[in-house]
Amino acid sequence: MSLVNLKDVKEDDGKATLLVEGTYEVQVKTAEVVNTKNGKAIKTLFTVDGGSGIFHYFNIENTNAKAQQISLAQLKTFLIGAGHFNPEELNSTQDMIGLKCAAKVSIRKSDQYGDSNVISYFKTNKPFTAADDVPAKGGLKI
Repeated sequence: MSLVNLKDVKEDDGKATLLVEGTYEVQVKTAEVVNTKNGKAIKTLFTVDGGSGIFHYFNIENTNAKAQQISLAQLKTFLIGAGHFNPEELNSTQDMIGLKCAAKVSIRKSDQYGDSNVISYFKTNKPFTAADDVPAKGGLKI
């Protein structure tokens, strides 16, 4: 007797199941400072509804001042929206673990790497509520 019968199971095609574009509650699962080709970033793994994962990089040092300014503004918006105890200063990436915030999730089209979900921006002024909108395929959307 086999452990698992896979006779009627199709092989994985390697394509990710994408979230429908919309606003979701995201939660930080992991966060770490990494070196990038242009400086340093906080590499953050956000989960949506405890499932799908989306990586987001907050540039904390970048040779492009505008890219750094935009990314730091995103980080501060996330910290405010998530209710961080001091959004004026982040002392450790560990302080981000478990924080939740509303975020606009979009689809990035790419022939080279395949389409993927990305976080376009974070929201500070709208508390999470599943009643606002439910996407066609899985996940809670706000």
